Amino acid sequence: MLGLIGYPVLFLAAVLDMLGLVDTVGGLGLVGLVPGGLFELVLPIWLFARGFNLKRVAEGAWPQGSAK
Repeated sequence: MLGLIGYPVLFLAAVLDMLGLVDTVGGLGLVGLVPGGLFELVLPIWLFARGFNLKRVAEGAWPQGSAK
């Protein structure tokens, strides 16, 4: 959810910054960068904490034609 919300907000903040309406370097404009930053921080931590299923990969258990 952070990525789905964060990146459109980040895009909007960048456009508003280019138009000179907000300043993303500090103040209220910086709030537009927070959801994307949280996503960039939380996702890798979650992936490392969840771990990998190496046994399934070694067995070649992926079905034929699967995108996984």
